Amino acid sequence: MTKSFTKNAKTLYMGASLEDFSISNISPESVDEFLDISAKTFMYLILYSPKNKNNDHYIKDREYYGIDSSKKINIFLKEVIKVLNIEGNYYPFSSFEHKEKGTATKKNAFDHSNQRHYLFYYNSSSLIDSFFSGLRDALAHGNVFKKEKTYILFSTRKTDNIYKKEYIKFILSIDSLTRLDSLVKLLIEYRNNKVASDKKKYP
Repeated sequence: MTKSFTKNAKTLYMGASLEDFSISNISPESVDEFLDISAKTFMYLILYSPKNKNNDHYIKDREYYGIDSSKKINIFLKEVIKVLNIEGNYYPFSSFEHKEKGTATKKNAFDHSNQRHYLFYYNSSSLIDSFFSGLRDALAHGNVFKKEKTYILFSTRKTDNIYKKEYIKFILSIDSLTRLDSLVKLLIEYRNNKVASDKKKYP
């Protein structure tokens, strides 16, 4: 699974902007839309998401959760897709640049816009880092809104100085924000299993 995602990401390009997805002028109508996200879930995903630490003292790396081997990463990603109830099409992409290959990718994304989907920029570190980095940024910057029966979470790169557009680096469509609670529960379960396993190895 990881290999196929990586292979696809390196051949697909996405130069899609917020405007392309008709969300440039949309913002949450009220704070009520955020009330479905529990405080615990919100803070956990912002502070303890599994991703490259860089200079962030709170972010936890994949080893912390015991998802550092390729086999466990595959299992974890399948469980993430299941708990978030992501259906339909997945579009990991490897560049923000607008290239010929990107046209087809963008068209596919628009053609399936009625289905829940996600796109994310695949960075060089890992699929998990890429996914949680986008999710964390979406929550931290308040980029969450409801569109019909679906919640959209997104994050963008810096505004393009030439075209004055914010290009999407992550977008997630889910039917309920409470599914993020299940995502946190999954992370905690992996962490608990890691601690239990370590205690057996080093009693």
